[in-house]
Amino acid sequence: MPTSSPPRSLLAVPADNPRLLSSALRRPADALMPDLEDAVAPAAKEHARAEVVRFLTDPATVDTTLLVRVNDPASEAGRLDLAALAPNAGRLAGVVVPKSSRQSVAAVREILNVPVLALIETAVGVEEAYGIARQDHVVGVLFGSVDYTAELASRGGLHVSELGWAKSRVVNAAAAGGVWAVAGPRTVLDDEPGLRGEAETDRSLGFAGKLCVHPGQLAVVNAAFAPSSEQRAWARRVFDALESDGAAGVLRVDGQMIDRPLIEQARSVLSGPRAVVA
Repeated sequence: MPTSSPPRSLLAVPADNPRLLSSALRRPADALMPDLEDAVAPAAKEHARAEVVRFLTDPATVDTTLLVRVNDPASEAGRLDLAALAPNAGRLAGVVVPKSSRQSVAAVREILNVPVLALIETAVGVEEAYGIARQDHVVGVLFGSVDYTAELASRGGLHVSELGWAKSRVVNAAAAGGVWAVAGPRTVLDDEPGLRGEAETDRSLGFAGKLCVHPGQLAVVNAAFAPSSEQRAWARRVFDALESDGAAGVLRVDGQMIDRPLIEQARSVLSGPRAVVA
């Protein structure tokens, strides 16, 4: 179920912390990701599920885009997560499936009929990214750089700055599958220049947004994935030319040949960033 409306910023929030869940509603995130997986200790899983259900049924969340990260759907914890979410599935923009494979993504449909954001964070996931992206209930893929780096480091070492190949492979798989891609988080906090540079690089690779692990990252990420004033001005000139000479197969704007793909790019710029809608 592809959508042309990915989130620029996806804020992860521990699902067992009602204070953080509530405060996240006041943050400028395009979408929130209550996390039932890595952010929750095994002993707190049941409590976290109850908190997420409470959160979904809170009238304050009615206009909030919610993507809940569940545990592996093949595990008991994952099956319990999906079963707990089922009565309020209509409030979900989707679920985020960790360490996604074709099998784990398909397993969601056995319990819950909602869109899936597939978290690609293993070597197997990167290799299967295209097959994952092609499944009809997948709306996007999320590259989990932290777990992927850890897995490859255990086999001889990989520095986080050397992820270009894997990122590009995931973005290409998403594009080929007709879905969007969201970049993984920067875990170094209080480093605005580093975050800005990483987000701009992610955008240049083709990611549509970025996962944030702290509310303080949202403004930088939102700005990095929003069209610049120069890009908007260019897009307006393209449509001015289209309006004045729309019969032409090819337009000329700023000395550049503009054909249908660039017209669609200009249309995307002018439509502006929006939160994902399932």
